[in-house]
Amino acid sequence: MTEAVRPVTVVHVERVGRETREDQVAVEEPLAVRVDGRVLLTTMRTPGLDRELAAGMLLSERVVWSPNDLGAIQVCVDAERR
Repeated sequence: MTEAVRPVTVVHVERVGRETREDQVAVEEPLAVRVDGRVLLTTMRTPGLDRELAAGMLLSERVVWSPNDLGAIQVCVDAERR
């Protein structure tokens, strides 16, 4: 199972009764993109390929004009860092 989905227990209800089943749901988490230590934007996303998503957002928002303009893209797991 990938980090993009997680198992849940659901109750399927019909006229004749109900049944408990296992299912999977998509996980959604916030991603903050920082430039020079400052939060530029925050978006909700399905986890995975975060570096690629951040690079694409920086390009689409014209923060950088080409992939050559990108320096280092690092994952910061410290949610308290501002």
